[in-house]
Amino acid sequence: NQWQSVAYGDGYFVAVAVALDATGAKRVMISTDGANWTAEAAAEANQWKSVVYGRDKFVAVSQTGTNRVMYSYV
Repeated sequence: NQWQSVAYGDGYFVAVAVALDATGAKRVMISTDGANWTAEAAAEANQWKSVVYGRDKFVAVSQTGTNRVMYSYV
């Protein structure tokens, strides 16, 4: 994956990526310390470009796909 953006909030780092192939590779990573990361599935297999944190949620936006916004409460 080509990692595009990382955000920090409420004790978590969240990173999003543009997948380099169409295999549905995991495009979200989560960490509590910035050193150890866990791969998570995105809501959609889109090319996620940016993630931010605010008001108790992470919000990511994509340049492709039908559903181009995903959010998650921490």
